[in-house]
Amino acid sequence: MAQDKIKRLFNFSIDKEQSVEETEISKDEKGEEVKTIKTVKKQVPQKFFLKKPSRSLREQGQLYYWVKHSECVKAGVLPKALLLKRLDNDNGLLSEVEKKAYDNARVDLIKQSGELEQLSLKSEDQRNEEEKKKVTELIDSITQLQRNIQDFEYNKSAIFDGSAEIIARDKTIMWWVLNLSYKELDDNKNECIFGEEDIDSKTQKLDEIEENEDQWLNDVVKKFIFYVTIWFLNPVENEKQFNELMNIVNKEQEKKIA
Repeated sequence: MAQDKIKRLFNFSIDKEQSVEETEISKDEKGEEVKTIKTVKKQVPQKFFLKKPSRSLREQGQLYYWVKHSECVKAGVLPKALLLKRLDNDNGLLSEVEKKAYDNARVDLIKQSGELEQLSLKSEDQRNEEEKKKVTELIDSITQLQRNIQDFEYNKSAIFDGSAEIIARDKTIMWWVLNLSYKELDDNKNECIFGEEDIDSKTQKLDEIEENEDQWLNDVVKKFIFYVTIWFLNPVENEKQFNELMNIVNKEQEKKIA
């Protein structure tokens, strides 16, 4: 536990159901005030934050990444460069049939998007029945083509999920989660939710939380993993930049939901 002198990257809160005491004031038969203390359950916000890493902690994080990368290579996990070379020797990421289907899908998408754009120059009232039917067919076809292209792109990127770089990256993100996740306490104090000891002790604490049936605490950890991942992939230097980044992320998520 430490005094709250830690610089912060991002603040957030998560409500937790707690038993709290509330005082009710009423009047008795004589008109005198009577205080009654009741225990009720309420959703109470719990405050958390990401610690802003110091220069020395950043250096430790970089070293941790390369140590894990080296361990992966020694264990026989191929780095991206060698994986690409091997795939090229085996005729690339996709078979000839898949390549042709992928290229055709991209060409068809460009062509049909152009057709739809031309038809969209007319309002719906101005289109004849054949044009209305064509618009519907194009929208359905474009949607399917986009899905097919996304599937191809996903399959291509998934090939690298087992590379030394990706494995080391994911392990490093969790290392940062263990070191940057803090809870705000009363009396201007705070604590790392995984403790203040070495990385092995922090990892053990994480394992205990994940095995625990406390859904709320597991949700807290998932939030930290989400925010740390966003920061790791889009490095920012201060709280203002992080808030701007989260605004962009939230808008993108809203677009996907819509």
